[in-house]
Amino acid sequence: ACRRIRKLIVGGEDFKTELARGIVAAFAHPVDIYNEYGPTEAVVGCMIHRYDPATDTAPSVPIGTPAANARIYLLDQYDQPVPPGVLGEMVISSDGVARGYHNRPDLTAARFGTDPFRDGARTYRSGDIARWGADDRLVFLGRRDHQVKIRGARIELGEIEAALLGHPQIEAAAVTVVELADNRPEELQHCTVCGLPANYPNADFDEEGVC
Repeated sequence: ACRRIRKLIVGGEDFKTELARGIVAAFAHPVDIYNEYGPTEAVVGCMIHRYDPATDTAPSVPIGTPAANARIYLLDQYDQPVPPGVLGEMVISSDGVARGYHNRPDLTAARFGTDPFRDGARTYRSGDIARWGADDRLVFLGRRDHQVKIRGARIELGEIEAALLGHPQIEAAAVTVVELADNRPEELQHCTVCGLPANYPNADFDEEGVC
């Protein structure tokens, strides 16, 4: 029912094409959808792609091309660039790459470094796996480790497994993410003014449906 939205910028999760198609179908007027990628360690916005319903038909919407002042390398296990179509780890070289993790010199040394292809630049090993498409756009394909994202929050499944194994009565543990569709409400209420969903923390609505 909202008639004023003209652009949507999404990020934080793997953007499924099915969801993008549903968004386009929900509006009576054209809406531009931009898929943006970038971890916190690289000041969030590193890649961007404008969704095209005619050409973006793969399971996930591409994350596109590097933003200004950013370079993206896809490297193999020997830190060598991979050719188009081959999987590689995304390594970000940007003016916005952080200095490291606070009080974590071990993790900082493992993830941050100097750009071997550009003097004076810093890099961040994202742990994300992607490939270059034929159109020179990056397609995100998942993680090289067991890190997952739930509602935009990073969760290390290995840390949960380690905590479980610390219990004296647990001999083995394996943690995975399971979506319990039966627990989701069939129809979610939204604020009639701003669109806030009813599952937002501490959300409350008056008799007219305004949050």
